[in-house]
Amino acid sequence: MVALITEFDEALAMDFASVGELIVRVKETRNRINRQSRENLKGVTMIPNQYAAVKVLSLFPTQYWGNHVDYSSEGFHLDKVEALLRNVFMDKSRGQIDAMQAQTVPVNYAASN
Repeated sequence: MVALITEFDEALAMDFASVGELIVRVKETRNRINRQSRENLKGVTMIPNQYAAVKVLSLFPTQYWGNHVDYSSEGFHLDKVEALLRNVFMDKSRGQIDAMQAQTVPVNYAASN
């Protein structure tokens, strides 16, 4: 089972060309791991939806999505996180998103005379 969790973490660590590509990979990996864990651990779900959502959100700069996440039990699901991230980051790759985080933005644009 440790190997399965490691596999999930590796799926998260891989580079991605878009948010959609990342989410598809995470969902496929999560679903396969959960199928195997339910078979081997008598119904136990190894990677709950909310855990997957937290892990995906941890890959993105908080300043872009932090105020828009619904942390209620009804609203905090991977599908809703996916919609939010697609809306914020569109088709940006991991490198482009990292560059957004590294870019400094001045507090104001007041001209100095």
